[in-house]
Amino acid sequence: MTGFFDAYKVESGNWIAAEEKAELAKQGVPLNVVRVYQATGEYGPKYNVVIDLEGEERTLSFGAEKVPSRDRMFDAMIGYLESEEEHDPIVLKLTKVKQAYILKDYNEE
Repeated sequence: MTGFFDAYKVESGNWIAAEEKAELAKQGVPLNVVRVYQATGEYGPKYNVVIDLEGEERTLSFGAEKVPSRDRMFDAMIGYLESEEEHDPIVLKLTKVKQAYILKDYNEE
């Protein structure tokens, strides 16, 4: 007898799932930011960071209103990306600090 999950595979769609986050952090893959926007999810307000990962747009999500420095960074990214001025791309790396994943400048040690 075939079980439900033998035929139905859970996929994260364009969202980057936990296993993928771990691998991206481990490998230090450069993440090119396409856009950043605020949304409200199941657990409250959040920032969604859309990145170009090997030619495919994928999304990372981070809670808002919990870490003021992170909120300031994402708000500044929104302004930077929405400005009319020509600008350099934002390239980040995912880093694991204790239990959390954070985004840092790709060129930062």
